Amino acid sequence: MTTSEPTKSAQIASTRAAFADYQLDMPSIAKQIRVCRSTLGAVLDELEGREIGAESCELLGDCSSSVVAEIERLWDCIKRVQ
Repeated sequence: MTTSEPTKSAQIASTRAAFADYQLDMPSIAKQIRVCRSTLGAVLDELEGREIGAESCELLGDCSSSVVAEIERLWDCIKRVQ
C-alpha cells in the first residue's frame, strides 16, 4: 500500500535546494540523482493515489515531458563521458 507524506516531499525539496552549495564531484552528483529518484517515487505515489482531471492531466503531461527530456539529456551526457 502506498501512502502520501507531504512533509516528506517538502523535506526532499528542501534537500534538493541545498545542493546548490555542493561542489560538483562524483559523490555529490550521485547524491543529487538519488534524491531525484526518491522524489520521482514520491511523485508516482501521489499520482497513483489521486483522480486527475483532463486539464490537470495536460499540465502534468507537459511537466513529465520536460522531465523525460532532461533525463535523456543526462543519459546522453553520461554515455559521452564514459
